[in-house]
Amino acid sequence: MIANKQIRLTCFISFLIIFNFLLIMNFNLDYVSTQPSDKYIIVEKEIQLTECSEHSGDNINVDALNITMPSSKWNITSLEANFTDIKLGKEVFTVEEGGTSFKSIYKGTDGYGVQLNLTEDILLFGVYIYGYLKYTSKSDVWVKIKGYDINTHKPNSTQYGDSVLVNISSIPDWYLQEFPSPISLSKGQYYLVLDGTGFQPNDNSYYNWYLNEQNSIHDNLYTSKLNLGIWTLEDQGSPFRHKLIQRTERSYDPEDINMSIGINGDTFLIANGVFPGTGTLKVEDINHFPNTTCLISKIHTNVSLSLLFNMTYKASYKTFLESSGSVRIEENKDNLWTFSPIITRKFEEYSLYFNYHNT
Repeated sequence: MIANKQIRLTCFISFLIIFNFLLIMNFNLDYVSTQPSDKYIIVEKEIQLTECSEHSGDNINVDALNITMPSSKWNITSLEANFTDIKLGKEVFTVEEGGTSFKSIYKGTDGYGVQLNLTEDILLFGVYIYGYLKYTSKSDVWVKIKGYDINTHKPNSTQYGDSVLVNISSIPDWYLQEFPSPISLSKGQYYLVLDGTGFQPNDNSYYNWYLNEQNSIHDNLYTSKLNLGIWTLEDQGSPFRHKLIQRTERSYDPEDINMSIGINGDTFLIANGVFPGTGTLKVEDINHFPNTTCLISKIHTNVSLSLLFNMTYKASYKTFLESSGSVRIEENKDNLWTFSPIITRKFEEYSLYFNYHNT
C-alpha cells in the first residue's frame, strides 16, 4: 500500500514538471509557481484581449465621408452607408466663351448688361467675365444681378442679392466675381450687369468687357446699355462673355457617374438606392488602420462634378488590449483565468473578447 502511494506521488510530481516545462515553451511565460501539496500551479502571463465597438453617425451636406474613430489606435473593420440627396456641389457653367470685340464702361457710358436665361433653379455663387482694365481707375464699377423686363427686354429695378465690386486687371482674361452670399434664383429671366454709375469725370480708365458679335449660339439673348440711370436696348444675339458659378437641384444616381470611395488603397463602388439621388455602400473585412480619430474618404466620379450629399453610416472597429494576468491550473478542474485590464468604453456598442484554453 505504501509503495502504491509513493508511485502515485512520483507520477504526479513528474506530471507537474513536464506540464510546467510545456507551458513555459508554449506560452513564453514570465513566471510559474507550483503548489505540490494542493496539486495546482499558477502561471502569470501578459494576456491579449480584443476590443470591439460599433458606431452610427451622419454627415449632412458634405462632399466626403467623415467617419468618427474611437481613437487613433483602432482599426475600422466594416462600413455600411446610405447616401441621400446626391446633388451638384458647384459647377462653372459657360454661357458665352468666344468673341474678340469689347465694349467699354467709362465716363461716357455708365454700364452694360446681358440677359440670363435660367432653365432651372440655381444657387449663384459668382460669375466670370472676360475683359481687362485700361488705365488705373478712380471709380467703382459694380457687378449686379438685376430683374428682367419681359416687355422691353431690359433690366428692371429689382436687384437679387448683394452687389460686388468688379475684380479686373490690365490683362485680358477671365476674372472671378464672387458675391458676398450665394443668390437663390428661380427658373426664368434675369440680367447680369456691370454698373459704373457715378463714374468720375476726371477718370480716364476703361473697363472693357468682351462680347461675341459674330457667331454666338445664343442668338436669343439681349444686351442693354446704361447711361444717366436709363437702360436702352443694345442688341440681340451678341452676348457678353460670361460664365456662371452655380449649384442646381439636379440629383444624380451613383451608378450613372461611377460614384466610389477609396479606403486603404482599395476602391469601393456605391450602388444605386431605391429612390433617385440615393445610394448604398457595404464594405466588410477592411481591417484598415487610419491612425487618426477621423477617417476622411473623398468621393470619386467619372465626371468633372463636385457633389454634395447626406449620409448615414454604421462602422465597426477593433483593437487589441494588453493586460497582466494569470491562470490557475488544477487537476480535474477547468483552468481559472484572472486578469485586471484597464477598460475605457468606446461608443454605445462595445464588447471585449478573450480566447482562453480550457485544458
